[in-house]
Amino acid sequence: MGRPRVRDKILLAAAELLEQKGVTGLTTRGVAQQAGVTEASIFNNFRDKAGLLQALLKEQMSEFTLFSESLAEPVEPDLSAWLGRVFIAAHNYFRIVLPLAGPQLSSGRPARTAQPRESYMGHSALKNRLVELQKLGLIKCSVDASAIALLLMGAAMHSALTTATLGDDALGDENSLVQGVSGALCKLMEV
Repeated sequence: MGRPRVRDKILLAAAELLEQKGVTGLTTRGVAQQAGVTEASIFNNFRDKAGLLQALLKEQMSEFTLFSESLAEPVEPDLSAWLGRVFIAAHNYFRIVLPLAGPQLSSGRPARTAQPRESYMGHSALKNRLVELQKLGLIKCSVDASAIALLLMGAAMHSALTTATLGDDALGDENSLVQGVSGALCKLMEV
């Protein structure tokens, strides 16, 4: 069996530290120590802590995978049901991401990542799927896919933040919330 790549060792160490100590205990020095690599290896592979966290979320945590899989699910025959599944997956993703993003958000400085500046990966993936659906004639071509993606992801982020801070029942019945969000967006997009 081959030796694990340095990048993989770093991601595994970061996931372990995150589980053991939470986001405040996740430092580049601590990750390097846990992985048995130099701190420079982290910066060479991920540019900074934000890049490491982004890679960790995308590659090691199932919530982003589940969100991505929900995007690929069939839309027909019920666009509203598909939007509901995407909303739930996005909500669950944000329940994990928001606590991790807390220190960055409270710093008041934009994150610098190793990837080119564009909207965050969830919004981009949803926007791209909506554009695909437009080309297939399943949603209106006149709809701004980026705006719809922003509305759905914003609603999911807001619901995740609200339930994380005020409790799971803060927004009322989950089914009603999902149906309300997906139904409203569906009315904007249906052909």
